[in-house]
Amino acid sequence: MMKDLDAGGAVVLRATSSLVAFIALAGAGALFVGDALLRGRWELGLRVAGVFLFVLWAAWVFLVRMSIRFDRAGVSARNLLRVIDVPWGRIVSIERHAQLRLVLDDGGAVECWGSPFAPRAGRHRGAEVSDTALELLRTAWQSSSATGGDVRRGWDLPAIIAGAILLLGATAALVF
Repeated sequence: MMKDLDAGGAVVLRATSSLVAFIALAGAGALFVGDALLRGRWELGLRVAGVFLFVLWAAWVFLVRMSIRFDRAGVSARNLLRVIDVPWGRIVSIERHAQLRLVLDDGGAVECWGSPFAPRAGRHRGAEVSDTALELLRTAWQSSSATGGDVRRGWDLPAIIAGAILLLGATAALVF
């Protein structure tokens, strides 16, 4: 993964279980909509598809879109319909709480809601467990030579626009 950074690319971190859950939901929805369409119940299939696409969007926002992306310039935390871009030079510490947390030089902090889950010790109580996401982020931060900059916070406009369109479609599917 660090080779991606050296080549000018980016690394994206998110929980693998979230991807699995999203794919399972998408597959179940495709079965329900497909079954209605194969049985010739076009009206029902289209109504269910409209609503299901909105539900799938909500699952995508919660399970896939929320993530941590980092490159040579800094970290981008995609939280629930919000994006926070933090330059490496503004970070003074990276901690693990329930999620990864970036402590800033002004005393503030950025919670990265979409981070992979913290590892559990399991049967080996007290044993040191490797936290790959935390180690990757810390390694990239420590090897960066970036200076400060502005922390940018904003809405995740592509996700919000897609959700608004799908909400209109779901409403139309239920009303008409």
